[in-house]
Amino acid sequence: MLKLSTSLSIAAMLIAAMGCGSSQDGFNYQPVTGKVTLDGQPLAGATVAFIPQSTSLESGRPSTGMTDDSGVFTLKSMGGQDGAVVGEHVVSISTKLVDNDTKELLAEETVPMRYNNRSELTFTVPSSGTDMADFELESGKNKR
Repeated sequence: MLKLSTSLSIAAMLIAAMGCGSSQDGFNYQPVTGKVTLDGQPLAGATVAFIPQSTSLESGRPSTGMTDDSGVFTLKSMGGQDGAVVGEHVVSISTKLVDNDTKELLAEETVPMRYNNRSELTFTVPSSGTDMADFELESGKNKR
């Protein structure tokens, strides 16, 4: 069944409660792709979430994508539109996967919390879209 990163579960529940609606929700979505690395290496199997910076759903739906083996992701909104809504987003990147039905842990978190549950990442989606939404994460294991 559907598998979501736990860092996205609250947003997913809000969207599910609203229903998926039509593909025309009145917001300007543009294509977004990028690459995620952790300590200089491609991060495969990570969920990348762009959450519009607003406390209400009036700013557009969140968008998510999964990184491939080379760390590359392409976003799709939770309403089904390709890309992400134009504007400022908080970005969450997580490798933790939980089966929503069984609550079984499918993949452990390997990304520090400052990039997911307590994300410090932001990104502004331009009106023309982008293929350069790149994030160079550091685990901090090589420091101190």
